[in-house]
Amino acid sequence: MEDRHPSVRRAPGVALVLVLVWSFVGVGMLQGATLRPGPSRLREKGRLLAERFARESRAEVARRERGGVQEADRKPPQVGDEESFFLDKDDTGTKTPIPAVLRLIGRRCYVYVEKGQEVDRAKVTAVAKAFDESVYPLCTVWFGSEWTPGIDGDPRITLLLVDGLASCDGYFDPEDEYTREKCPTSNEREMVVLAISRLEDMADFTADLLAHEFQHMIHWSHDPREATWVDEACSMYAGSLYRHFPFTVEFFLKNPQRCLIDWDDTVEWSHYGNVYLFMNHLVRAAATDEAGRRRLVRAVVASRRTSIGGITEALQQGGVPLTFNEVFRTFAAALHLGASLEGPAGTLGFDPHVAKGLAASKNSPLKPMRSFPSPLGKVKGRTKMWSAGAVRFRLPATPRPVCVSFAGRSFEGKRGRNFFDVGLLFVDRQGKLAPQVSWMTLRDNAGETEAEVPAGGYDDLLVVIAHRGPLSMPANEKKWPTVPFQLDVRPAGASPDADAVRRFEELHQEP
Repeated sequence: MEDRHPSVRRAPGVALVLVLVWSFVGVGMLQGATLRPGPSRLREKGRLLAERFARESRAEVARRERGGVQEADRKPPQVGDEESFFLDKDDTGTKTPIPAVLRLIGRRCYVYVEKGQEVDRAKVTAVAKAFDESVYPLCTVWFGSEWTPGIDGDPRITLLLVDGLASCDGYFDPEDEYTREKCPTSNEREMVVLAISRLEDMADFTADLLAHEFQHMIHWSHDPREATWVDEACSMYAGSLYRHFPFTVEFFLKNPQRCLIDWDDTVEWSHYGNVYLFMNHLVRAAATDEAGRRRLVRAVVASRRTSIGGITEALQQGGVPLTFNEVFRTFAAALHLGASLEGPAGTLGFDPHVAKGLAASKNSPLKPMRSFPSPLGKVKGRTKMWSAGAVRFRLPATPRPVCVSFAGRSFEGKRGRNFFDVGLLFVDRQGKLAPQVSWMTLRDNAGETEAEVPAGGYDDLLVVIAHRGPLSMPANEKKWPTVPFQLDVRPAGASPDADAVRRFEELHQEP
């Protein structure tokens, strides 16, 4: 790698630039300011651009426009070259040119620093080394390759270190993957932007943050129309490969009533924590070895189907004996248990470092919506699609069978209807007995069952309510309503009171 400080030269050519802006942080970094992710509008912009334009490199455009006549030879970038980059530092939607100096050329990257900003050689070298030796090989093995040699014909990625980003600490902008004839403020290179201020914690978190943004670049190259929640889930999983447990999980555990697929940047960080946990659970459920997990993740990224459809396709291609619906309901159960469940493809829980992080949180397992001192109680509530909740009932020392009645409102939309899964989880609070789990059979989102309490000393019955939307439900669809439900638990043989029967029947009527 080169890092010299000759007099600044302006290079006529442009190479791949990895602009490093940090968007996530591990728990340890909570002692400082929280990292701000790039806005989801960049994912939406990427989808709109993919609808309008075909992907073409500068060389391909030149051949198309000039009938095979190539562009003039470009001078290879050299350390000390000055380039101008279009950036929207103030998040106003308007980009302005910002000068930057090429400080280092790595095997896989160029590291540029905004002109006038002081970043010492050791930090610049550490950034390049982290990308070349860790982030690039790890991410390409797990997620696939970026577009290479890319729009500019240069296989190196540009990392741009800048100061003064107003609303985020780093981002990958899909606009930079299009020529300026299509996007006049494109930087025409594979590039990530990172905030200089985050280099203070580089020793612990650079690889994690670089991996997050680089995954966005890789995902764009395979499926620029991908739903935001899946793209972010994969980027959060990239950080998980470094055994980091992000602070965003705490925000989700405190506020778990979040639709998994309905992304919303305005709700603090809870969506990031939600998709982080789901992706970790999904990958662990799908295979028992690392090779199988890599195949699943690569298949999710490579699928041209979006949102739930892409994950469903990846599960089917991998021969995984689980459906997306089954993964979602075991995810709901695991969150409320704080423990793993045994399933057909292995342990349906979380990776050890995630389980350890959850065990250390005072907000895990998820708190139930209601708790009752005995197996007798009625609950009325509302829940979003692709979210879950639970109700806890204490069991007596000499338990008897319980009767569980459930009814949830059915909602029919153009893309399909909603479904409820209701799980009966018998739990030993001391943790000496493995949880016993069964799922009710519902018809039209209603049903009743009697359940025997397993022998051995189980203390609680945890009724988990997982609310699924249609598999083709559009991501970021704001029109799907929250839906009411009613749960009634009583000792077997006891009749529900007349008022409960009336409410049960009214709830199950068509809206």
